[in-house]
Amino acid sequence: SNPVMMHFDHFQQEDVRRIHRRGPQIYVLTNSRCLVMELTNPLIPVLKTVLSVTDPFLNDVYWRGNGLYLQGIYNLNLFNISNPNAPLAKGTFDCREIQFYNFKRIYSKFDHVYITGDNGVAALDVANPDAPVNVWQSSDFSAGTDITGRRDNMYIATVVNGMLSYSLANPGKPSLVSAFDHYNRCSQVALQGNYAYVAADDRLNVIDISDKTNLTRVTGVPVYKSMGGGLNTIAVN
Repeated sequence: SNPVMMHFDHFQQEDVRRIHRRGPQIYVLTNSRCLVMELTNPLIPVLKTVLSVTDPFLNDVYWRGNGLYLQGIYNLNLFNISNPNAPLAKGTFDCREIQFYNFKRIYSKFDHVYITGDNGVAALDVANPDAPVNVWQSSDFSAGTDITGRRDNMYIATVVNGMLSYSLANPGKPSLVSAFDHYNRCSQVALQGNYAYVAADDRLNVIDISDKTNLTRVTGVPVYKSMGGGLNTIAVN
């Protein structure tokens, strides 16, 4: 009700690319750094540490348990966050080793991390965080833009193939079970209840995912495209 503007001088003229919160910590991704801040007092965030990687750009951050995963355009970088204010660097996986490039987003379930980008989707076994291992990859689509999941399914938004649903019944070998063609570039997908909300260029599509093998469109809400741009980011609460 009474917003307060705050300014920080920690970004060294870098772009802020993505922000995630986990409890009292927030993780701020810039070009090639992740700033870990503590929000004990939300009005005065305190910079605790800075994680630097070799990637020129960081695209996503995800965590599960004590594992923190930073996805760059080339590498998956693993950290242990048993002490969330002082993450410990663990292993790194160079996605170029499996001919995958420009990875955009990550999702994790059990001891596996799923990454998507220009060349499809891959699964990495991170049971040993010092040495991630590629266990599966697929080129069911040409370019993924977002990935998320719930229970035994994950959903991937793509540039030209719509939204794809994969079963994670076998976490090390996902299987494609359904797809929905949005006839537009899909930029992001968010889940709530039995519905997936998909940013599809000039509209927000609402997809019923209660039947994982038969995704159906409930409605679509047109959005205004400004200067040639479309709907890129959505969030549900």
